[in-house]
Amino acid sequence: MSTEDENEVARLRELNSELEDSIKRCRAILNDCRKRLAANTNSPDPSEKDEESRLA
Repeated sequence: MSTEDENEVARLRELNSELEDSIKRCRAILNDCRKRLAANTNSPDPSEKDEESRLA
């Protein structure tokens, strides 16, 4: 393998590592959003409360 090829492989490995780290951060954000959504499903949405008061 030529030096140019080795440099390209090293660059791609670094890029792959960065992408894997980014995916991990995205998954953590997604899990946090899911937890917040689950916590909020049991409490009434303030906009729904306003809608109910207008209909009454």
